[in-house]
Amino acid sequence: MSERKFFGEKCDKLADKFFLARSGNMIAKFSFNLSLVFLLMTTSVSTFGKTPLQSPKKNINEAQTPSDQAKRGDITLSMLDGPNRLLADMPKAPTWVGDKNWLRSGDGDDQILIDAETGEPAELLAVPYETENVAAALVDAGIDSEIAQKIADSKALIPSTNEVAVLEHHDFGVVYRTAGAGKTKDSVTFLDLPVEKPELCTFNHDETQLAFVTKRGLNVFELKSQKVELVSASDADRLLGKLDWVYQEELYGRGNFKGFWWQPTGNQIAFLELDEAPLIPFTVMDHLPVHGESEATNYPKAGDPNPGVRIGVLNSTVPSQVTWVQLPQYEDQEILISAVTWSEDGTQLLIQVQNREQTWLDLVATDSHGKDARLLFRDKTPAWIESPGDPVLLEQGQFIWRSPRSGYSHLYRYDKDGALVDAVTAGDWEVRSLIGVDAEKQFVYFTATKDSAVEIHGYRANLETKEVQRLTELGYSHELTFNDDKTYFIDEASSVSTLPTYWICQADGTKVRQIGPDQDSRLDALTIGAPEFLTVPMDNGQPLDALLLKPNKFDPAKKYPVLVHVYGGPQTPRVLNRFRGVQYLWHQMLAQQGYLVFVVDNQSASYRSVKNAWPIHRGLAQHELADIEHAVEWLKQNPWIDSQRVGIWGWSYGGYLTAYALTHSKTFKAGISGAPVTDWKNYDSIYTERYMGTPQNNPAGYESSSVLYGQAKNLYGKLLLIHGTIDDNVHLNNSLQFMKELQDAGKQFETMFYPSNRHSIKDKKQAAHLRKLMTDFVLENL
Repeated sequence: MSERKFFGEKCDKLADKFFLARSGNMIAKFSFNLSLVFLLMTTSVSTFGKTPLQSPKKNINEAQTPSDQAKRGDITLSMLDGPNRLLADMPKAPTWVGDKNWLRSGDGDDQILIDAETGEPAELLAVPYETENVAAALVDAGIDSEIAQKIADSKALIPSTNEVAVLEHHDFGVVYRTAGAGKTKDSVTFLDLPVEKPELCTFNHDETQLAFVTKRGLNVFELKSQKVELVSASDADRLLGKLDWVYQEELYGRGNFKGFWWQPTGNQIAFLELDEAPLIPFTVMDHLPVHGESEATNYPKAGDPNPGVRIGVLNSTVPSQVTWVQLPQYEDQEILISAVTWSEDGTQLLIQVQNREQTWLDLVATDSHGKDARLLFRDKTPAWIESPGDPVLLEQGQFIWRSPRSGYSHLYRYDKDGALVDAVTAGDWEVRSLIGVDAEKQFVYFTATKDSAVEIHGYRANLETKEVQRLTELGYSHELTFNDDKTYFIDEASSVSTLPTYWICQADGTKVRQIGPDQDSRLDALTIGAPEFLTVPMDNGQPLDALLLKPNKFDPAKKYPVLVHVYGGPQTPRVLNRFRGVQYLWHQMLAQQGYLVFVVDNQSASYRSVKNAWPIHRGLAQHELADIEHAVEWLKQNPWIDSQRVGIWGWSYGGYLTAYALTHSKTFKAGISGAPVTDWKNYDSIYTERYMGTPQNNPAGYESSSVLYGQAKNLYGKLLLIHGTIDDNVHLNNSLQFMKELQDAGKQFETMFYPSNRHSIKDKKQAAHLRKLMTDFVLENL
């Protein structure tokens, strides 16, 4: 991301604040403190079991001093949640700043902007917001008058998500305009021009114009003239340049509401218009306030109308003239627009069009004005196909495309007319993400599971020889973030039992330096058992990946209860050699209490191949449960398994599989189902219909995949059902419908609601309550 754009714009996880030293209206050189991105892994809470008779209960609720921890090595609940939790204040990932290979890095008072190549701190210049003559102040600081005037004439925005906007970046440092007293995060000012709550602010290529969204429509602001042009929505139900709930959640990436794209060179803007008039609002009610508070979201459920969608192209010099892309071949179909990309030279607009049930994906190209639409190719599989994201653009109109058509996700090169040039990667392994290409276009960078099905590594492939080179170290999973010209990348590496570390690496994988502490010692005082990665053989040749945690003093002559943890959603594995945060420590705590914790991925959840996920198409849960039961039976062959004390737990899709298992199997003595989908007609249209089709076209599949429709009478084992009361993703009515059927069937169960919490339990006190609730359920029932 260019340093001229706003920190925090890229995703909703960024909420950076710059603490800038200044004196009056004078320019001050300084190093600044910057809050880094909190990257603690997503933590799902819950589990259950009864302490084995062979080992006495330990007091897992008592607090421990550091000396006690060093002496005893026990994990307690107070270490997992609350003010003294072990994983508080985790080191945050460094992030790139602009095109000069600078990084925001450090921790606490040591956070600075550094040069990635030299490791030296960068010099910065700050302009207080109330400075009237910015150019004069910059000249006083020794900056060339022409450059100073250019800075003063442009980039002077305080965005709503930050207190600082980058003005200009030069070899001498970065110039910032800082927010003065009285400026709040909800206050946005374009110099002297008041604009009400602009969102998604994005500069054009030469930063002479700024596009942003307001509730009135899509706006273009010319910095020199200070003039704003508005492309207004024709009615209140239409969103221009901003995505709705289901498009950001299921197509463009959770938290990414940006629905417009500048031409790489030029003044054209492509944007989506979403018509929400056909949508049925869903109301979430918070019952804590005296009079309650309701929140209505246009949330299309499976089979409901989706938002109408079309693409507009405007010339920012004449914003009132919009060309609507004509796609007559789809006029009689409900379509999704799952991605929009400009070609590298800006002469083509590439549009990904899908049918509602996502059984095919068309790549359509128009000219730079949105005219002359033509089909480049159609991609499809025997089941579903998801958008691979933006293609990576090459010279002369060529591009790299990721496709699962062979049964494995791989990379392919196409020419500008949509003709296949060659396959860049191939084999019985999967590309997980397409990152980009280097400046000379000789290498394409990506992540994949080529060397290990349970580790994500960075790779590059030579576009001519097709030779694939691994860039990252085995024994860990990696996340790679490249700089603009693909000469360096940040490598975030962790394993299942080691905290993340951060390295600056050259493009060929050579490590340059570590960023942050060499080793985080917060887990050193604990006695953590060594996890065992296992593969469960299957008849079709693709094994199930599993992870087993054993008690520290495991005795093969004893019998142990087993807690199975699942998620199970399509190609969303839980068995990865990466640190899972507090959830992993909770599993270790249960192992210390005498439980075996068995994490297992059904075939459809694995990163091994998409072809072995396809059998679940139009009938979720049946294949997943069969795989999980097979893994449990395989594990039971060991004499140290207590086959009468096997439990299961999961959250979200894992909560669904837990509820399904307890109503369709007698394998499990107890289960914790957190925030489950209980009937797929209750969930959003785009996700659900990708795997199930519509309820109208697949009524039998919806019924067989549900835990409703009379299945409650088959409940076997103890059930703990958990839900946040204002969950706006998996709505509370999922659990309420299930509860009603359990009650009608005379089935007893335990339940817990968490008021004012959404899909995850974020409130710290309630999260601690939840952890103890699930722990007690395990101890008492397994």
